[in-house]
Amino acid sequence: VTTMDDLHLLKEIGCEGAIIGKAIYEGTLTLNQLMQFN
Repeated sequence: VTTMDDLHLLKEIGCEGAIIGKAIYEGTLTLNQLMQFN
């Protein structure tokens, strides 16, 4: 997972979890974005 678009696509197919550590480390995802994601 690299972007919020990736998370939205995973949600659409019913995925309940994803590894996001590298995206946070590299700054392509922020904790703020993740807290607002539903």
